[in-house]
Amino acid sequence: MQERVEALVAFNPDPTSRALADARELVPVVWLGEWADELDVDERPCR
Repeated sequence: MQERVEALVAFNPDPTSRALADARELVPVVWLGEWADELDVDERPCR
């Protein structure tokens, strides 16, 4: 399940999406080794 949530975050970076919000209820989200209650999106373009 955790791998599915990680894939969802990778392909759906909208922190307000319903699917991501539902997934966050099931699996704790960790960013860079720290627990997070809110998701921040890096808006920089990919190179």
